[in-house]
Formats: sequence, C-alpha cells, structure tokens
Amino acid sequence: MGKWNEEKIASFSYHLSNMLESGLTLLDSLYMLTTQHVIPSDDGQFLIQTIQKGESFSTALRCIKLPAIFCSFIEAAEHHGDILFALHQCHRYYQLRAKWLRKIKQITFYPLFILCFLCVGLLFLSVAVLPTFSGLYESFSFPLPYTTRLVFLFSAWFPYLLLIGFLIVMVGVWGRRRVRFQHFFRRIPFVTTYYRYRYTQYLSLQLGSFMSSGVPMLSSFTLLEQVTPWPSLCQYLTATKQKLIEGATLSTIVLENPNELLPIFSQTVILGEETGKLGEMLNQLAITTEEWLTEKLERWLTYLEPILTLLIGLIMAIVVISLFLPMFGLIQAVQ
Repeated sequence: MGKWNEEKIASFSYHLSNMLESGLTLLDSLYMLTTQHVIPSDDGQFLIQTIQKGESFSTALRCIKLPAIFCSFIEAAEHHGDILFALHQCHRYYQLRAKWLRKIKQITFYPLFILCFLCVGLLFLSVAVLPTFSGLYESFSFPLPYTTRLVFLFSAWFPYLLLIGFLIVMVGVWGRRRVRFQHFFRRIPFVTTYYRYRYTQYLSLQLGSFMSSGVPMLSSFTLLEQVTPWPSLCQYLTATKQKLIEGATLSTIVLENPNELLPIFSQTVILGEETGKLGEMLNQLAITTEEWLTEKLERWLTYLEPILTLLIGLIMAIVVISLFLPMFGLIQAVQ
C-alpha cells in the first residue's frame, strides 16, 4: 500500500469531488484517478476491487490505512447522503493541515537541528569531558560553585534522562489514540485548548450535516458514536445519547457538561433549537471554529521559533559558564 500524506489526501479529495460532480460514478472516478497516478496504483486497484465486492467506500478506505478522521467523514456522509460535502470538507481540512505541517517544519527545523546536536554534545560531555573536569577540580580540593556542582550532577543523570525522554515520546506517539493517554494529554493547557476547538469543529460539522439532511437527532448521535475517531469524544457522545433517550433536550445536556466543547457550541444549540435552524447554525459554527483554530495555531507557531532558540542558547550558556567559572576561581587563588 502507498503512503498517504496530507497533500496526497487533499488532492485525492479535491479530484474525486470534481469527478463526482461532473456525473462520473465512484468506480469510474477511482479508475481515472488511478490511471492518472493521483492515488497509488495498488491502492486504487484495491479500492475498486473492494467496492465491487459490495463493501462500502469508507470500509475500503480503512483497509488502505487512510487516517481515521478522513474515514469518519466519508462514513458519516454515507449515512446522511452528501459525500460531495464530506469530500470538500476533507480537502479543506487536509489542505490546512498540510499548510500547518509545512510551517511547523519550517519554523522548527533549525532549532530542532541545533537541539539534536546540543543533546549529542551534552551526551559526549557527560560521558567523556565532564568526568575529566570533575576529577581535575577535585584534585585541587577547590570548592566548586553551586551552578558547576549542579551541571556535574545533571551530567551524571543526563544519559538516563535522555533515554526516559525518548521513551516518553515513543509512548506518546503509540498511545495518542488511547483513552488513558488522551485524558492525560488533555490536562496540558495547550493540548486541552486544541482538543476543545477540534472536537467542537468536528461535532458541529458532522451533527449539522446529519440534521440538515433530515436524520433524527438520536440517530445522528448513534451514527456519530460509531464513526468518531477520538475515544474521549465517543464517551461524551454516548453519555449525551443516553440523556437524550431519557428525555433531556440537547441544549440542557451541553449546558450540564460545558468543559468538553467550546462555550459557543452550547449557545449555538440553544439558538438553533429556538429558531428551528440547528443544522444550518452548526454548519456555520464548524466553519467559524475552523477559522479560529487556524488563527490560534498560526499565532502559537510564531512564538515557537524564538522560544526554542532562546532555550537552546540559555542551556549552552549555563553549561559553558559553569565549566569555566571554577578556573577563574583557581587563577585568583594562585595569584
């Protein structure tokens, strides 16, 4: 199976939506996209064969390892009947995501490159250089400054700290979709804010699409519970569905649990229920929330490069000054 990145998924969504709008069938569109190398030939042939066997489009997409959120958009569209709308949203979402990733790479490449060399340098210092300096200073029986003692203490633990940090990153990448890890990560302020925006945008878009297509609210939550890729949001949807079965209104439910989504979601639901235009208002909220999230991410990214550069420079300055500070004391003692 070919590798699908954000640019390829955005291109696939864009071209497929255009072909479907022009009146081509799904199989004909996939065949043309395969022959034009918009999608890898192996994946294209597999999609066509799987659909011909009677499987759904979303099932075939999951088999070729497309992202869960992309598959959830398509699966939801199979229920509410507007696959063109879902493809347009996927194109928009992955086009913006590709833009963010390019910007992140551009901003973080130089600082992370320097940070990697700094870690290698600190590892070399802690293994080869600092023990020599420590033995030299101990031979003079000279009292070391507090910062120098801290650097020597840190150097002894640095290889283990580096290994622990690497394991934490690997565990985070491996378990980012698991409920326990999501609950842990969502306690971090930055991550909490991001998830609230993402959940609000996703739920507004999907629920608004179902409501606009005439799907009953309880059925909409049942379907969303099946296609949502985030376990923590699935739990929220399950609890909401249970309260709907018990007779509560959606506005009452979202007001009882305001921390999962943005406050504007509950306000939109209240106004939508009063005016009878809940689906339209949720679709508009999804667009607005996506624009807000884009602005916030771009603003956060502008702070990232100077912070990383300052942090690296500060670490290097502390290490160098701490190593040579005792030498000045020794020179003064000799004089």
